[in-house]
Amino acid sequence: MKLTIKTDILTKNVQLALNTIDTQGLNPILSCILFDVNKDQITITTSNILGYSQINIKDGFEVKSNGKFLIKGKIFLEILLTIKSKEINLEIIDDSVLRIYYDNFLCNLNTFEVNSYPYISFQYKDWINFKLSNNFIQQINKLNNFTAISSDVPNPLSGICLDTINDDNLIKAVATNSYHLAYYQEEGKYPKFKIIITQKILEFLNFLITKDKELPILWTKDGKLVIEYKENLFFFKLLDMDYPSVYKTLENNYIHNFEIKKSLFTDMVNRTLPLIQNIKDVPFFLKINENKLSFSTKSIEFGESYEEIKLEKENFSQVFNFKLNVKYLNHILKVIDNDLITFNFIDINKAILITDKKDKNWKFLILPQRQ
Repeated sequence: MKLTIKTDILTKNVQLALNTIDTQGLNPILSCILFDVNKDQITITTSNILGYSQINIKDGFEVKSNGKFLIKGKIFLEILLTIKSKEINLEIIDDSVLRIYYDNFLCNLNTFEVNSYPYISFQYKDWINFKLSNNFIQQINKLNNFTAISSDVPNPLSGICLDTINDDNLIKAVATNSYHLAYYQEEGKYPKFKIIITQKILEFLNFLITKDKELPILWTKDGKLVIEYKENLFFFKLLDMDYPSVYKTLENNYIHNFEIKKSLFTDMVNRTLPLIQNIKDVPFFLKINENKLSFSTKSIEFGESYEEIKLEKENFSQVFNFKLNVKYLNHILKVIDNDLITFNFIDINKAILITDKKDKNWKFLILPQRQ
């Protein structure tokens, strides 16, 4: 095998391939990249326990002889990133070494036996397919803070649920760790599906749309997701388990509510943070009494704070005193873009629904702590 290729084209596609390479050292062969070099196309294949990819290069190279080689992906990329030449030469020597050379530079990298790489099937054309808009991908990327922390035990709450089952012309995204929840919806025509994508998949989708305006096509079936992007294929395993039903809680009859400016509310929250940051389980109280809203917190180590404002429209006949997790509250405030938010609630023990007054596509829940 022998070829000359533009350095930037090779580097860009190797970087793309490394999204589905084994970085944990679980299988040494899966930390490699398989190259299949032909006159009209170079195919790059990578795989790990969570997914695999096939990337096709169709221009920017000249092949002098065909062939295959298997090389350590991370080391290969690190070398490519140091090369300043516009073009480089690659050549297999004695079926065991990849020679990389240009001008006065020469590097020989040991290769691995091509036949040791596992066979991978890239069949998917009978699967359900759809596209997500740039805006939808950007919006649901804000949901990562609401998921449960990943662990060795599979957990549906460590992912983000995408659901079109029960609504026509609407896709819904939900993320929750059982203590706070974010919900986003967008109109559009979609086939019927309900899948749980991992944060890794979401990060990869966001990476693709920031690189290019071209939207990837998504295909799904049997707990797998294919991302088709410019004739390149990326297969990922989904979290193939049941996601808890949350819609009834979002649609509860919340009999009490009040409005407040996000900027004012955020400032009040932020003034309490120096007393409780990096301290676990410090109580944060939100109290509603008639037309007054107050915040208070107390830290044995640092001290206490109290702040009170008047509500402009509401006047409650009973007192509500919520004990909240300020970190979860902050997650919600950071996602909301507009400056008028509504708090909806039933009593101090049930979830609070927080909505953006201007953007009806977002909804949030936060569960008060027991007192």
